[in-house]
Amino acid sequence: MGEILGSFWFTIWIAAASTGLALATGVGLALRGSRVMWQVPLAMPHLTMAVVVVHLLAPSGVVARMVYAAGGIGGPGEFPDVVQDRWGMGIILVYWLKETPFFALMAMTVLRRLSGDYDAVAATLGAGRWQRLRYVTLPLLAPAMVPAALLVFGFVFASFDVPFLLGRTHPAVLSVVAQRYFVSEREVALVLSVGMGLFSAGLAGVYVRLRTEW
Repeated sequence: MGEILGSFWFTIWIAAASTGLALATGVGLALRGSRVMWQVPLAMPHLTMAVVVVHLLAPSGVVARMVYAAGGIGGPGEFPDVVQDRWGMGIILVYWLKETPFFALMAMTVLRRLSGDYDAVAATLGAGRWQRLRYVTLPLLAPAMVPAALLVFGFVFASFDVPFLLGRTHPAVLSVVAQRYFVSEREVALVLSVGMGLFSAGLAGVYVRLRTEW
């Protein structure tokens, strides 16, 4: 039970961190009107992005070899753990790179539909740049971005392929733990799968309610 509870909170951490980083970065890119990193990550499957991260950031990867060649470390094995680390940073990195373009495109679509009158009126009333961002732009973006963040959170929460490739045996996300139990204790795996399904259904219900209210 302790392993499953720890896995649950680890999965929540991965989903929340990935979604939060991607949301903040995507909105920031949209506000700047930048298309940096948009095209390639959108076209790449999640598993392909995970393989790229492994080749680049693993202890024997390209970046570690370059740092070693430059004399920054004594050997590739001294390179900091980025993939298969205890905090799941490699997993978070993949989802951050993959989901940022999704949030950026959605935010830019909303911004294009909004009239600039709100921002102009706020500026006329003396609101500064950050005040207009906080009290005008972000509230106007929220009806689209909050449900989108909920969808991304649910997707990351239930994902298997990227955590299986980039994660450790312990701690591991719920989907990987369920797969491991399926071999030895199938009943536990089924309970975990049903629980994840109910959790995802709850997120879907919240999403529908938010879309209805907004």
